[in-house]
Amino acid sequence: MRYMIIMLALLCVAGTNLCHAEPPAADKPAEGDIRAVAVDRDLDGVMDGVDEFDKGGRLIRKGFNAEADGQCETWETYDPQTGMLKVPGESEW
Repeated sequence: MRYMIIMLALLCVAGTNLCHAEPPAADKPAEGDIRAVAVDRDLDGVMDGVDEFDKGGRLIRKGFNAEADGQCETWETYDPQTGMLKVPGESEW
């Protein structure tokens, strides 16, 4: 656990481009309004995702990097008011 926290801190300080693929523009908040944190979802020591939080510290998006190539292939968007996963409506499919 200690190793993971140190690794995460180093990655944040170094400003890595982990998961630099962009989600759809409609889901993207204004620059400076979000804070991205690299995460190791499967606890193998390799950062394989990114969680993004708004200014209030509420989760707004999660990115998943399944191919270990530094780009998030899948994004989940969360409602900052409820913390619930947003599900696309019929018109968004």
